[in-house]
Amino acid sequence: MIMNNIIIIDDDGKSTESLELSISLDLVHCKLICFQYPEEFEKANIEDISLIILDIMFAGDGVHSGGYNLGIEFYLKYKQNNPSVPFIIFTNKTANSVGDNIIKLIKDNGDKFIEKPSVSLDDFITIIKERLELKCS
Repeated sequence: MIMNNIIIIDDDGKSTESLELSISLDLVHCKLICFQYPEEFEKANIEDISLIILDIMFAGDGVHSGGYNLGIEFYLKYKQNNPSVPFIIFTNKTANSVGDNIIKLIKDNGDKFIEKPSVSLDDFITIIKERLELKCS
């Protein structure tokens, strides 16, 4: 069985913990690697990534920069260099507040945009499985 590396980048600890628990119980063939900020992930230099689950709005903490654009900027830069790595943008931001042009870009890249309060963990696990199957096919 192939081990899938799933990266979670989210500064919301409770959201990350819930995701970690659900994914580890339902997707035993996956290794979860969590980061609070995109720059932490970039410094880790991880290869063989099967999926990135990314929040797009980050609160600064004095060490890391924050804001809405941080996640979008990371997404655009990473996708440019790694177009085959699938993303799930998982955020409290609404599609309307993100803007049609960004939503279209995410969809055109074959990625998913999901508003956090709009999906159950079970449905989210199903979406993750679908993304992993697309990556493997």
